[in-house]
Amino acid sequence: MEGPVHAQITFGSDDFAENPEPRCPVVLLLDTSASMAGPPIQALNRGLVTLRDDLAADALAAKRVEVAAVTFGGQVRVAHDFV
Repeated sequence: MEGPVHAQITFGSDDFAENPEPRCPVVLLLDTSASMAGPPIQALNRGLVTLRDDLAADALAAKRVEVAAVTFGGQVRVAHDFV
């Protein structure tokens, strides 16, 4: 995954009517401060891709895990609400 850490990663549908499975909320707290420039932010982005791929590969997790992302590094921002 290239580019900024806050690029949207689609994890799945958020339509409860189509997916009545119980949910497991996961909030990712992502450091986007200047100290993360270079290799650290690249490692973080690789980790996000791995998380997405692992969730997509697990049929039950894909139905149940709801992921949100909050970034911090100067200011705190909800980068992505639960999906």
